[in-house]
Amino acid sequence: SFATGHDDGTVHIWDLATETKVRSFQVDGPVRALAFAPKGSHLAVGSRTGQVSIWDADTGEQLVNTEGHQGGVESVAFSRDGQMLGSASGDKTARLWNVETGRERIRLEGHNGGVYSIAFSPDGRLVATGGWDRKVRLWDTGSGSPMGTLEGNEADIWSVAFAPSGRIVASAGEDRLVHLWNVETKESLPVRSGHTGTLYAAAFSSRGQLGTGGRDGTVRVWDVDAAGP
Repeated sequence: SFATGHDDGTVHIWDLATETKVRSFQVDGPVRALAFAPKGSHLAVGSRTGQVSIWDADTGEQLVNTEGHQGGVESVAFSRDGQMLGSASGDKTARLWNVETGRERIRLEGHNGGVYSIAFSPDGRLVATGGWDRKVRLWDTGSGSPMGTLEGNEADIWSVAFAPSGRIVASAGEDRLVHLWNVETKESLPVRSGHTGTLYAAAFSSRGQLGTGGRDGTVRVWDVDAAGP
């Protein structure tokens, strides 16, 4: 299945094989973030109103509604085991939620502005966040303790991602560059350049290739972690 979210608060579920819309449901406010759970049909939705909720994409039923944020939600992500949901918001916080109950597990505070992206490490022990303050911050998902601040971005960060090996974290944003760090040493790795517009998306393939895309209308693929898991 494929999901799309819209300014009128609707979420559409599509069958990619038949290229048809199979279901729609309504959420509270314009949709700003969507993420499918690693397994099953759970779909997390974040809205401009601050709502963070989980739905069954197969039935359109709302399963969980959290207390949400005080600002718009810009990013949502599931941990690989599907037990935690992360959300990032313009209220300067990121939060980790219990997927089963919808209760807040940890509130991550430290960014000096809106948080625009959140990503879990493959083993679920770390979460990365990035946003307005141009810093990527690493956090321990068990305690919420800060585990490092990664600097180098020259403008707002719109996307963060962990390589499948867990050894590298990447960020992309308004400076049009792809920034990379060694997760263990926090060492900055060579920057990738070539895009000519703001970058809004960065995602790793299972083989460790990094795809980035944004306002220049291109998607570029970089070999940065080809060794894989």
